[in-house]
Amino acid sequence: EGTRPVTTHLISAICTPLGADGELHLPGLEAHVADQWRAGIGGLLVGGTMGLMHLQTDATFRALAEHAARLS
Repeated sequence: EGTRPVTTHLISAICTPLGADGELHLPGLEAHVADQWRAGIGGLLVGGTMGLMHLQTDATFRALAEHAARLS
């Protein structure tokens, strides 16, 4: 009595897909996020060190965060 089942939610750090021009590749992001949700991931980390944050402009980083939030 008094015990609860342990629930684990994995959070996936995803890479930021960039086009040949270095800009955010939205179709690639949409496909990658959809794959993560289908795999049962509980949350996403976008724009971190795996997201090539240091290569992104502020505008690209903001677009990435906003677009990823709309896909969740």
